[in-house]
Parts: sequence; structure tokens; C-alpha cells
Amino acid sequence: MEFSRGLNMVDTDRFVKMYVNEYTMDMGVDGERAIRVLLEMGHEDGLLPEPQLLFV
Repeated sequence: MEFSRGLNMVDTDRFVKMYVNEYTMDMGVDGERAIRVLLEMGHEDGLLPEPQLLFV
């Protein structure tokens, strides 16, 4: 595989399955809400600027 960084297919498959799931394809309303809440919490704690979000 071009971007597998030298991993064999078994390890590459295991790695991908750790990070790729149904939310990778479509995070839906729950995913959008989670991101919004996380960024708002960071803003309220003074760690982040006010979030300006646009989900497409």
C-alpha cells in the first residue's frame, strides 16, 4: 500500500480498523453536536477562540 509506512497488510488492516468507522463516513448530528460541545467547552475555559462552525 502506498501510504502504509512499510506496514504489512495485516498490521495495516488492524491500524485502519482502529481509526476508521461509521463516523468517518458520516458523523451525523451526534458527531456535529460532540464537536460543537467540545469546542464550546474549550472556549468557555479560555483555551480556544469562539467557535465558528459550518458543517457541510
